[in-house]
Amino acid sequence: MPRTVLEVKNLTKKIAGKTILNDITFSLDEGEILGLLGKNGAGKTTTLKIIVGLVSKTSGTVYINNINTEKQFIESIKHVGAIIENPEMYGYLSGYKNLIHFARMSNCKISKSEIEKVVKLVGLETAINKKFKTYSLGMKQRLGIAQAIIHKPALLILDEPTNGLDPQGIYQLRGYLKELTKQGTSILISSHLLSEMQLLCDKLVIIDNGKILKSGSLDDLVNTNAEKLVEFSVNNPIKAKEIITGLFPTKKVTLDGYNVIIKIDSDNIALINQEFVKNEVVVTGIVTKQNTLEEQFLDLTREE
Repeated sequence: MPRTVLEVKNLTKKIAGKTILNDITFSLDEGEILGLLGKNGAGKTTTLKIIVGLVSKTSGTVYINNINTEKQFIESIKHVGAIIENPEMYGYLSGYKNLIHFARMSNCKISKSEIEKVVKLVGLETAINKKFKTYSLGMKQRLGIAQAIIHKPALLILDEPTNGLDPQGIYQLRGYLKELTKQGTSILISSHLLSEMQLLCDKLVIIDNGKILKSGSLDDLVNTNAEKLVEFSVNNPIKAKEIITGLFPTKKVTLDGYNVIIKIDSDNIALINQEFVKNEVVVTGIVTKQNTLEEQFLDLTREE
């Protein structure tokens, strides 16, 4: 069984009678990446701040490496690296001297060679001796990740880490994070970039208005809805549309050139194909389009 690195139980936060978080529960195992997804104001950052002790909770429990953060905060938090909101460091110091400073603050001894490994991991070799105030937002994010992982934390917490990154930077960041999980680090990442989270995460928690709408593995969430868009390529799209409409009068059927598109479950694909054969409609291709995390997220939040 994989070791549980983070466990959040029944986390609730109320301010002036208003419920900000409502009974939030999830867990993260060793080497996993868990995405905390939600619209702006859904409660993502509040959850992260409570985990690292920046905001007090109303009720609930947080365990890091099986240590209760309320009872043994210092012991539990030494296993954590985090960037909450934007990374801030000393502008007049170079990136390297900032890392030296954070290394000295750590409880463990960190050698210069280990710092250099982290610098290489985040791709800052050519800029590490420049002053932090000259860094672009993307470079600041990379240095922030470097300081967060320099003490080899069991748990890395990142709040919207792709802010300000260009597509190449986002791609590189994804590679850095996956490399960290191979070394045993567990990652909790908050974001509203759904397509990126679909590429990165093992598990997901979708949060809205302070409560969890859905949680589980990426495959479970994306494939929860049995219906998928199916595109039939045919020689007679008008007749094909009539056939499908006769079978499923309540379903929306659209035409795109010689393609007929409908959202149905997999079991009905063969039924439609059989009807096409009976009615002498030649089928040259059938393409099933994969459901996306974005579609699932929008369906859930639209219902709310």
